[in-house]
Parts: sequence; structure tokens; C-alpha cells
Amino acid sequence: MQIQKPMPVSEQTLTEVAQQVLEVMAFAFVAPGDRRGDPATVCMHATVRFSGPFSGDVRLSLPQAIVPALVSNMLGDDEGCIPTERQQYDAVGELASVMCGNLVQILAGPEPVFTLRSPAVIVGTAASVRQAAASVTSATVRLDESWAELTLSLEA
Repeated sequence: MQIQKPMPVSEQTLTEVAQQVLEVMAFAFVAPGDRRGDPATVCMHATVRFSGPFSGDVRLSLPQAIVPALVSNMLGDDEGCIPTERQQYDAVGELASVMCGNLVQILAGPEPVFTLRSPAVIVGTAASVRQAAASVTSATVRLDESWAELTLSLEA
């Protein structure tokens, strides 16, 4: 069965996926309320392209200052250990990949096959990505002391 168009995705769906993955994989606790960071905040942005019955990309943006703590949680390291730069890039990419896999299954169901490309991780300001993502669905989740933003872009 070929899917012509994906189900519409809401900001709430993106929020739920981001929350679940961050809580389960990185032990990051989500706080109530909306918290959008300063556009000048330096962030790590991981983008995962996917293709299949429909194509697009998922982007996860996290303030760079919170990434070491999230990665330490993911690796089960002591709080005194600082993850290497490579570990930080890999972990943010892995979080984005898992979020992408969860989202395509929500959009298309468990039957269709999708190909997820390796994540591309860059460092830049929050504003640089927000401006480029003005016409897509995005959600920001508030973490205890920070925030995370998940963006989904679907191709027509």
C-alpha cells in the first residue's frame, strides 16, 4: 500500500515525541509550560533526512550548554565526567534519529519502510534554524533548566 500523503502532524505530537525520547534516553525531565530560548543561544542542531512513501527531515535543536549533561546521562557517566566533543555530536544525532523514527511511524504507521540517513550535526544559533524553519511544524519543550526544539519538514 503506497501512502500518498502523511497524516497531518500537530505541535502536540512533536512535543510528545520529544518529551518521551528525552525522558527515556537522556533522563531529561520536562517542566510544564513553554520556554523558547534566546535566538542568540548557541545550539547543537541535528538533522535526520528520511525517505520512503514520503520524504522530509526532522531537526532537533538543543542549547549547547546542556548537551554535556544530557550526554553524561545517556552514557551513565558520573557527573564529574565531561563527554568528548565526538560523544556530544553522536549523542545529539542519536536523539534526533530516534525522534525521527518515532515520528515516521506515527505519520505512516508500522507497515511502510523508510530510510533514515545518518544525522548531520552542526553548531549554530537558535535563530539561524528558526528562520529557515518558518513554514514547518515545530514544538519547543521546556526542560528543568533549558529547552529543546523539534522540527518536522515534509516535502510535497
